[in-house]
Amino acid sequence: MKEFMEYPDSAYRSYRDQEKANRESKYKDPWYQRGYGTTKLLWGKTRNVIPSHFLLFKTPEDLRDPNSGTDLDLGIIHESCFDHRRIRYSPYHFRVISAAYLETFGGVIFQFATPLFLVVNVLLTWYMSDSWSDFYDISLEVWPLYFGFVVLPLLMWHWSTLILKVFPDWFSKKGRGPEWEINRETGMVKTWKYPSLFFWREPRVVENPFIHYEASCGVGGGEFAVWHGFYFRHRETGDRVDLGAIFGIQTEYKQCEAFWDFIQNYMDVTQPLPDAPFLEEFRDQDPKTKEYDRMVKRKPNYWRNMDMKTFEQKVQAMERKIDPYRREVMEPERTGKRPLF
Repeated sequence: MKEFMEYPDSAYRSYRDQEKANRESKYKDPWYQRGYGTTKLLWGKTRNVIPSHFLLFKTPEDLRDPNSGTDLDLGIIHESCFDHRRIRYSPYHFRVISAAYLETFGGVIFQFATPLFLVVNVLLTWYMSDSWSDFYDISLEVWPLYFGFVVLPLLMWHWSTLILKVFPDWFSKKGRGPEWEINRETGMVKTWKYPSLFFWREPRVVENPFIHYEASCGVGGGEFAVWHGFYFRHRETGDRVDLGAIFGIQTEYKQCEAFWDFIQNYMDVTQPLPDAPFLEEFRDQDPKTKEYDRMVKRKPNYWRNMDMKTFEQKVQAMERKIDPYRREVMEPERTGKRPLF
């Protein structure tokens, strides 16, 4: 077949590899990790679906805007990518993460707590003052409060922008490196194991075929919410690959199944790339996708030229498509029960 000439033999092909992928796992969790709340997802029988929040990674407006606030525009260096060849996750450097947390925390305080503080402080100062001079003197006495509730949150809110302009080299340092990669071209899953104690040493790289992994949906939560996470686990060694960096934490189980269908379709070289806005610029670089688009006469800028109203309708249509989800499982771990959610 033609795809064997375009991709290496190790690439995942659904018609050939699904039987191997559905083999029973030889790995058993330790007793302290066993319990209710994890469900193995079924290989095969994929639907042409995309998690609805994936469609929002890049909207048509983002595709039309060349300066849509990418990491390169901000001067941030990292090795993550999501294209026609691979999905790779590489965390940001600690400096970037700390700046993001400070910016978020400062923005919340400045926009919500600061106005309340100003109103309450002015009213109390006015109530305690007998004249304008008293009001002025009392205001000078409490100036540290103004600094703590106004100036400091404002600086934290714009911390990353200030650091980027004053110390660009310090802020643009890349992280320690990638943590995992799912490669469509080779059909392999690669992980980097970094030493926790001797952090200066090189990481140990582990690479295994995609079909050697099982997909699982973990369930957790608290009193008011239930969340679902997604991860791979090697069938023999038990090595886990946490895909939460791109999947996130979802409140609906159907998003796990939609994401697993999406990953299988993405890795299957006998099919074109999933038709998502953020993958549109790479469609002509993938052999199978390029051939498919030529056959169906798909417009190269299908998503880019779409108006926002039509795009919102597409997102809603995808939500309806994944709503009657299958809930098919290979083996709910340890209990033989299906998840409640």
